[in-house]
Amino acid sequence: MKSDGHIYLGRNGQIFGPYSDTEFEKLKSTDEYKTYPWIWNGKTRGWDPTDAPPPPVEIESSITDTMGTDVQVVCHNFRQALTGRLEQITQIGGQIVANEGSDVPVFKPKASVVMNLLDPKSGKSVNVKAEIREVHRNGLIWTYVIQWKEIPEILAESPA
Repeated sequence: MKSDGHIYLGRNGQIFGPYSDTEFEKLKSTDEYKTYPWIWNGKTRGWDPTDAPPPPVEIESSITDTMGTDVQVVCHNFRQALTGRLEQITQIGGQIVANEGSDVPVFKPKASVVMNLLDPKSGKSVNVKAEIREVHRNGLIWTYVIQWKEIPEILAESPA
């Protein structure tokens, strides 16, 4: 589409216009332009939305807050181990914040691990297979983003 100084509106893959500045101001005064999700004024390289997008939707909520306590974890691969606490728990994983600091991480991304989870409030524990997805460092403390196939029952139970 060649720019000719006019305003174009788009909806459902169709182009409407061109509209002069005066015509577009009329559309704006009646809010009719809002029925078109796209606008192009010839000054930009592409179409722009006529309305700002909504804020992001939080798809997964953290279960840690509802448990009211830290979930302690021993994470190992039968050769190496670390201890820490499980945080930001979701249906598909969470993150382990290691108790001990070190210069290098104990596990690398894509490592398969077994975690023994302990809920000190209930005294229950369970072993869970998981995969390390990401590793982050804050000072000497390492955080491991983990993923499991389904949330362990000990974490899915509602708090007492």
